[in-house]
Amino acid sequence: MQIHVNTDNHTVGSAELTSQAEAVAEAALGHFGDRITRVEVYFSDVNSSQKSGEKDKRCVMEARLAGSQPITVSHQSSSLDLSLAGAADRLEKTLKRTLRRRDSLSKRRARTRTEFTAVDPLLQRGAEIGNQEDFLTLLRPLLSHMRDHASRELRMLETNELLSRDQVTADDLLNEVMARAWLRFAGRPREIPLDLWLVNLVDETLDEKINPELRRKKSLDQHAAEVHSEDLHQVDDQDWWVWLLGEDETITLGDAISSGESTAAADQLEKRELKDRIHALLGAMPKAQRQAFVLHILEAYELYEVAMIQDRDETEVQADIEAARNILREVHLLRGDVP
Repeated sequence: MQIHVNTDNHTVGSAELTSQAEAVAEAALGHFGDRITRVEVYFSDVNSSQKSGEKDKRCVMEARLAGSQPITVSHQSSSLDLSLAGAADRLEKTLKRTLRRRDSLSKRRARTRTEFTAVDPLLQRGAEIGNQEDFLTLLRPLLSHMRDHASRELRMLETNELLSRDQVTADDLLNEVMARAWLRFAGRPREIPLDLWLVNLVDETLDEKINPELRRKKSLDQHAAEVHSEDLHQVDDQDWWVWLLGEDETITLGDAISSGESTAAADQLEKRELKDRIHALLGAMPKAQRQAFVLHILEAYELYEVAMIQDRDETEVQADIEAARNILREVHLLRGDVP
């Protein structure tokens, strides 16, 4: 793990500061092993043109992850020592939560992929001999793996007023997908894995249910007009939207319980409102961009799998994922919505 230490023009860099930063970063992050390839530490004085304040020293720490996007946190305090310690502690906790979640999603995806692969030839056989009952009996449990995807897409469309509330339920959607799968299974392109083909059927079915007369709450351009991204390092750059959308399995009961009843109710209301804003923002994105982000970040599909679903080049998919991530990050920064 390489550790690079940097300072701004108003902070004195020294061999002692560099050595201290390297020692603190190694102590906090060394146990992650080769999952972290590099750590960037950046010290700055946020009140350089004014008198020293109580919390005018900032430390930004960024961990570069092998095969994934970097994670950045920041901490401000009255001294460089305290800002460094705070940033290191925050980065360690964020990495534990993020990597645990990613590992969980990856294992779940692997189990799901194995199940789809095992059932695929049985479905093929049922379609060939015209045994609809057995076909649907085999397919129904597989579609349960797509309930989260279907429910999330429905919420995005409803939040953006592209679909009336409760017009379609997840059960309705998946039942229709089963019917379409039976009718079209024999002609399914064999080079496309079964789960990817079914994701396409879910999205195709949803597209046909959108009412063109319904108005969007806000267009993506209107959202973007509200955003100012002067300094993205001021807020933790983590998968906070995943936590808000209810996908982070590492959140415990204790995390969800606050000290007071009225505060808890207010917190829950605020989180619901923020979820709606995130769903609205995601739903207002171009479909390919939203789908790439959701499938790769929230549902742990590999980049090549998303490219196969969308019939696009992987570089285009990656660019859309980063664009979606930046939009969410900027709105998070503007509103100060830290979970």
